[in-house]
Amino acid sequence: MVLQHMRTAISKAVSEGHKSFKAIAIASDLEDRFISPCGACRQFMREFGSQWDVYMSKSDGSYKLMTVEELLPSSFGPDDLRARENH
Repeated sequence: MVLQHMRTAISKAVSEGHKSFKAIAIASDLEDRFISPCGACRQFMREFGSQWDVYMSKSDGSYKLMTVEELLPSSFGPDDLRARENH
């Protein structure tokens, strides 16, 4: 459920004209592991680039930093569609 709010936040930003992102932080009350976006969220983030940072946190304030590319390697995105149009 928390991650659905992440997609809502990104959708809202896009609806306001923002289409380039540098980073996103995902917070939770998990104590034993870092919260990670699900596959659908990873693909949704990928639609807006692969090199932005994803901060995944735990309740103690610690975090793990990964890029969208690291979370979704060998992904398919908008740049792949443009490459196809050029051939």
